Amino acid sequence: MGYSQIKVGDTCELVNGCAYKSKDFTESGVPVIKIANVKPGKIVKDKIQYVPEQLANEHKKQLVQYGDILLTMTGNRINGTPDSWVGKAAIFKENNKYTLNQRVCALRADSSIIEPYFLGYVLSSWESQLYFIKRSTSSGGQANISPDTIKNYCIPYPARDIQKKIVRILSALDQKIELNNRLISSLYSLGDAFYEKIQSGNSKTVTLKDVSINYDKKRIPLSSRQREERRGEFPYYGATSILDYVDDYLFDGEYILLGEDGTVMTDKGGAVLQYIWGKNWVNNHAHVLQGSEVSTEYLLFALRSVNVSALVTGAVQPKINQENMNKIKLSIGSENKMAKVEESIKTIAAQIRNLTDENKSLLSMRDTLLPKLMSGEINLDKVTI
Repeated sequence: MGYSQIKVGDTCELVNGCAYKSKDFTESGVPVIKIANVKPGKIVKDKIQYVPEQLANEHKKQLVQYGDILLTMTGNRINGTPDSWVGKAAIFKENNKYTLNQRVCALRADSSIIEPYFLGYVLSSWESQLYFIKRSTSSGGQANISPDTIKNYCIPYPARDIQKKIVRILSALDQKIELNNRLISSLYSLGDAFYEKIQSGNSKTVTLKDVSINYDKKRIPLSSRQREERRGEFPYYGATSILDYVDDYLFDGEYILLGEDGTVMTDKGGAVLQYIWGKNWVNNHAHVLQGSEVSTEYLLFALRSVNVSALVTGAVQPKINQENMNKIKLSIGSENKMAKVEESIKTIAAQIRNLTDENKSLLSMRDTLLPKLMSGEINLDKVTI
C-alpha cells in the first residue's frame, strides 16, 4: 500500500537562520543553534555560543519554537559520518529560549495539515537524507541546499490517523533511548562520586604514566579517500568522536581515548574523553589508554576529574602531547579501599556499556522501521513496542 504525497512547502513554514556576526557572540545570553549543534535526530549543546538577549529579540522569527524541525542547509555529502552531512534533521523538544544561526532552518509544521512529529520523522529518514545530499550544490568544499530544494521535496502523506500511529511507534523508541541516555548520565555522575570519595580520603597521588598503558604507537590515520575505499562496520575514531566506519580494526577491548590535538579540552577545562569498547580503529588525534595498576574503568573516572588547561600547548592548534599527558596527577587509595571502589566502578561501567549498546540496537530498529512505516509496507495494527 503506497501513500499519496505532498510537498514539504505545503505543510509548513520555512524560517531561515540569522547571519550573526562573530562580534555578536558573548559568554552569556540567548544560546545559538548552529550547524554543529544539529545531529541526526537530536540537538546537542556542545560548544554552544550566545548572543545578547536584545539582539536575539530583534530576530523574533528566528527564536526556536517547541516542535520546530531544525534542518542543516550546509555540510558534507557522504564522506564522514552522518553527523557532518548536509540535510540533518532533528525535532526541537524544549521550551527554553534559543535562536537560529545561518544555514540552519526551522520548519514550522501547520498542525491542521500534518502531524509535526510525523514531518520530523520523515525528514530524518535515510531516504530524505539521500534526497538532500543528491540535490546539494558545492561551494568552497561544502555541500549546500536551498530553501526551494527543501520546500519542493515530496514526502509520503498518509491519512491523519496513520500519521499518529507512526508517530506513536517511533516516539516509543525515542522515549526509551532518551531514558537510557538519562540513566547513562546518572551512572557517570555516580562513578564520579566514587572517585571523589577516594580523592577526599587518605589517598596517594600518582601520575597517569604510573597507572596506565599507552597504545599510541598502534594508531594509524586514514585519509578521507582511504576511508571511502575501505567502508565497513568498524568505528573509526578521531579526537572527539566516530568519524567514519572502516573494514578492519586496530584495537579490540575497552580503552579510553584522550584528545591529543584539535578539540582537546571541554568548556570547563576537562580532557576530551571517549570510553570505547569492542573492535575499532583510532587515528593519531587521540591518545589510546588502558589502566595498568588500576582498572581501565577506574582510570576513566579519574581522568574525568582532571583539569588539563595547564597542559594544552599550541595557539592555533591546541594539543596535549604525550609528555604533558603523562604528568596528569590522579589519586588512588589503600588496597582495601581500592578493591571496594573498583568493584563498584566496574559495575557502573558495565551498565553504561549495556545501555549504550541497547541504544545502538534501538536506533538501528528505528532506522529499519522508518522507511517501512512511511511506505505502508508494515501493518501498523500489528506493531507493538
